[in-house]
Amino acid sequence: MFLSKKNLLCALLFSAFAPMAVTYAKPSADQQTAKYSHKQDLQSPEGYWLQYSDDGKGQSIIHVYKGADNKLEGKIVVPFVNVVDDKVQVPDVACKKCGKIDENGYKADYSKWPNNQVQNLKIMWGFVKDGESQGKMGAVYDDGSILDPANGKVYSCKMYTDDYGKKLHVRGYIGFSLFGRTQVWERMTKAQAKEEVARCGLTKDKTYPYADASGKITNQSLWEICSNIKVKK
Repeated sequence: MFLSKKNLLCALLFSAFAPMAVTYAKPSADQQTAKYSHKQDLQSPEGYWLQYSDDGKGQSIIHVYKGADNKLEGKIVVPFVNVVDDKVQVPDVACKKCGKIDENGYKADYSKWPNNQVQNLKIMWGFVKDGESQGKMGAVYDDGSILDPANGKVYSCKMYTDDYGKKLHVRGYIGFSLFGRTQVWERMTKAQAKEEVARCGLTKDKTYPYADASGKITNQSLWEICSNIKVKK
């Protein structure tokens, strides 16, 4: 996805198209501030984000957090859809094209189950803060890497918050940042993320609750909900 105009993205590449949408009421500024130690933390990329595709459809929820080395990293909390040949499908349970990773200080083997399970898959790592926040824009976090589960490739990545921490700009690129693509994600609360994991995440049988093991949709109404997640404007 990072190699063409159509597919170049900076995160797990899912997209969705269906008539229904789940919406959430945004927390007030005071409620958001209460979740952090001080107002400036609102402009950190740390937290839960609804990832959008180029066409504005919800793809997945990503959790960005501080790793053991104090660098930021991220994982897929729950995927919502997958796109193959422009057709919206049930997301993969396992990353079919992921293999061994040894990039930017991170080593992992995603070639076998359960390490390659898409839900909870670590796809971002190595981000360090470069500069300070300026106005509504947060500091840039650079020198990161991101895995595209659609093709198993790793790309350079940087990110920064906007709109006082409500949005996250994530840019994936090869070589120079000038040659890349940017996605804009929206902040979600931890409670909202947990709700969607409970509703749309893997069951004990390692299938999504709206489909069987082959990927055939068995609960159309739930599929419509899970494939159309939105943050209320």
